[in-house]
Amino acid sequence: MKNLVLSLFAAIFLASTISILSQGYGYGNNFGDRDGLRERNRDRIHEKLNLTENQESQIEALRINHQKQMIDFRADLEKKQLEMQELKNNGNYSREEYISLTKEISKVKSEMHLASANHQMDVYDLLDSSQKEIWNQFSKRNHKFEGRYRKHRKMPRFD
Repeated sequence: MKNLVLSLFAAIFLASTISILSQGYGYGNNFGDRDGLRERNRDRIHEKLNLTENQESQIEALRINHQKQMIDFRADLEKKQLEMQELKNNGNYSREEYISLTKEISKVKSEMHLASANHQMDVYDLLDSSQKEIWNQFSKRNHKFEGRYRKHRKMPRFD
């Protein structure tokens, strides 16, 4: 009887551990958006800006194009990171190979940041002066929380 209770307890513990571990490491929608905060903030700023239908449709088109561009950048970045991992796994690599690949990774990251800045300015250019004022107030207020969205990326990985 004691063995049965012990084995039942071990099975329950094992099943719950597997269940917890199978939920994955990340949070939110896998794009650094923990608990949907970025989505809620976007909805909130759209309400405050009182956008016209034309502005909304233009911004939505810009957003979709930007997301497509970011998907391509993330894919390129991931490929470069895998190349780096492969290079390191091979063990015998030169300084030139390592530095070259590091520069390629940095270039993709830089292009991502530049594309994000261009997207933000494209949206900003669609706004009228009163909307730009609201946008700037919102940006200033939310700037102090910027690191909150990326906090989980500083945690150790368990790959």
